[in-house]
Order: sequence, then C-alpha cells, then structure tokens
Amino acid sequence: MINNRVVKGSFKTSALLMLALTGCQTVNTNPSAPSERVPDAQPAIFIGKAPTVDDLQSYHWQLSGVNTYPNSTNPPPSDHLKPQIDNHKVTLDFTQNRISYSVGCNQLSSGYRLQGDKLQASTNAVTTLMDCGSLQQSETWLAQQMQSQSQLSMMIMSWQTHAMLQQDLADGTALIWDGILKPEVKYGKGETVFLEVKPKWQYCDNVTDRKCLEVRDINYDTQGLKTAVGQWYILDAHIINYRHDESAQRVLRLTRYRTPPTDTKGYGSLYQLDSVIETKTLAK
Repeated sequence: MINNRVVKGSFKTSALLMLALTGCQTVNTNPSAPSERVPDAQPAIFIGKAPTVDDLQSYHWQLSGVNTYPNSTNPPPSDHLKPQIDNHKVTLDFTQNRISYSVGCNQLSSGYRLQGDKLQASTNAVTTLMDCGSLQQSETWLAQQMQSQSQLSMMIMSWQTHAMLQQDLADGTALIWDGILKPEVKYGKGETVFLEVKPKWQYCDNVTDRKCLEVRDINYDTQGLKTAVGQWYILDAHIINYRHDESAQRVLRLTRYRTPPTDTKGYGSLYQLDSVIETKTLAK
C-alpha cells in the first residue's frame, strides 16, 4: 500500500506538509540549472473549495500520494507506481473539454463532466500505443480509477502559485495531487521560439559552479525551412518539461514567457518545451 496518512476527506496532514515546504519554495526544472524561488513575503494560507473547470485547467497536476483505507477494494500496484510518484511522473491535466493523465508511459485522454465536486470521465479513452512493460499494470489501474466517478476537494495557496487536489475514488482510495500554476496562466501568452541545444553542460558564470545549457536561436519560415542560425550563448533560464542528456544535440520548439522582477532579478524569460523537432545522436 502507498499511504501518506492523510485523513480521508481532509487535507489536514498534506496542508501542514505544504505549509512547511512553501515558506520558501524552490522549483527545479533542469539538473544543475538555477532554481526559481517563489516569493515568500507572506505566509502560506490555503483556501479550500470545490474546484471549477477553470481552477482545474489552470494547474499542472502531479501525483504526490495514494491513500488507501480499510474499505479500499482496489489498491494500487505500489511496487511500480511508487517510484513514478517519487519521480513526479504521474501527471494529470485538464482542458475545457478533456482530461489527460499518465503514469510516465502512454498519455491517456478522454472527455469528462464536472458537476459540483463530482468528476466523471468518459470510458472511451484515447491513448498512445507505447509498450509500457512493468508500468502496464499501474497504467491500467490509473485508467480504471480515472474512468469511475470521483469526488474532488481543492485547496489553493493564498498567492495561487500552488494548489492541492484530493480525489476520492469510488473504491475507497484517495489520490493526492500537487498543482503548479501553468506559465500561461501566471505570465500570459508566450511566444514560440526554436533553440538548438549542445549536448555538454557549461558553467553559467565564472563565479559559481552552476551549470547551464549552451544554445543558439534558430529561425524558420512558414514552410518550415531554416532561414537563420544565431551565435551560441549560455542560457541561464529554465526549460520546463525538458530532461537533458549529453548523448545528442537537439533542436527544441519552446514557448517563451516573460517573467516579472518578482520572479527573477530583473525581467527575464521562462521556457516550456513543446517538442523536440530534431535530434543528432553523437558518435560513441
């Protein structure tokens, strides 16, 4: 069993844990890359509510715990699911009309209906077709749970950058999701850019031991033909959802958001990965 000892129907333990963590919250999106600090000028205050569709789709949700109780009839396959939870691989996202979720293998998506605090996803889920190996059991379990009716309770931190969602399932299990406000909600509409990324990490500066990516700007025309290539430079900024390794040189399609002085020292940029559009594998 995976059990964080959260009282069913209550955020008591989880909220206290989040209060301890969010006095000065650090978000790391790249190994060895600089961390983004969430402002800590005010104490973390959680506001409980039944979520609306707008609330749900404003956050990217990561599963932080599964709580089973004596009346749970379908406990999760903890041997395979727990490592995915620990590595933030189990995710949930909402749009106005669809819900999508994953245990770190296939992406499953279906329509859903929210009536008050009751969530009902449709049973005809669309999925990618990767072979999940040992994760197949966890993926099947999550799909079964998401396609049954559940009850939602949400708590939003006072400055709204983080939230928590408790999903009580029909079989007596509760899923606890941590929500991070999506960049497009926090910063407004971003712009599409393309960066080529060198495989090897570089030092960000001559003072610290922080490491950054070495990149250059790529421009394409409306037909997708490359029109300009910039000079290489050190990118001292986050790329959300990008996991770098040193085995290949890549061209990334990104959304770039302008960030205010409260988030960085002066105006800067935050990047989010849309897709990898080109990969050059290095010869061994």
